[in-house]
Amino acid sequence: MKRMSYADVYRSWDRCWKDFDGYNPIGKLTIGLAERLITELLIELDLPEDASILDLGCGVGRTLQKFRVLGYYNAIGIDNSIESIRHCCARGLSLDEDIFLMDGTQTTFSDGKFLLVFSEGVLEHFKDFSPFVREIVRLSKTYILLLQPNHFSVYGAVLNVVSHLFRSNIKEYSYHPRDFIDAFEREGCALKMQRFTPLREVVAQLFEVFP
Repeated sequence: MKRMSYADVYRSWDRCWKDFDGYNPIGKLTIGLAERLITELLIELDLPEDASILDLGCGVGRTLQKFRVLGYYNAIGIDNSIESIRHCCARGLSLDEDIFLMDGTQTTFSDGKFLLVFSEGVLEHFKDFSPFVREIVRLSKTYILLLQPNHFSVYGAVLNVVSHLFRSNIKEYSYHPRDFIDAFEREGCALKMQRFTPLREVVAQLFEVFP
């Protein structure tokens, strides 16, 4: 499959979200396990309820609403897909209040705006994800929480193949968890915690940003 430009990826996600009508049973199981990881890490991190949180690449608003359920009422989301924003609005989230149509590589937020910047399943779609890393680090005052697929587990490799049968227009590059650690360390961050789902198909990495 040829390398996709940023514009290609964004258009692909618009098509994907336009046709989205819910997750299949395997997707629901994986999402449930991933959300458990998020919850565990946030409990250990013990952020105040008024913590400012950004969900960068919020998709249909699923994790953003999870943050709200956990009590983080200052959590907001951004996505570059109009169809993504439409799904978020259908969930009851308000445009330009809870969610914003914005490119994750060049947002309009100020430096260190958020105590925690969260991103799930974004970076693996880009051959060069460094612009996202730089912007995530710029926006974070203290913490970064990253959830990424791990194609280097048996189950993760199988899911990657199966997903392309249904989303063949959206390529996923097979990055090792170490690739993300290296990328954020180059921007002055340190890995604080790393956890996997039981079959290691998803990795959660919590970074701390140092001035």
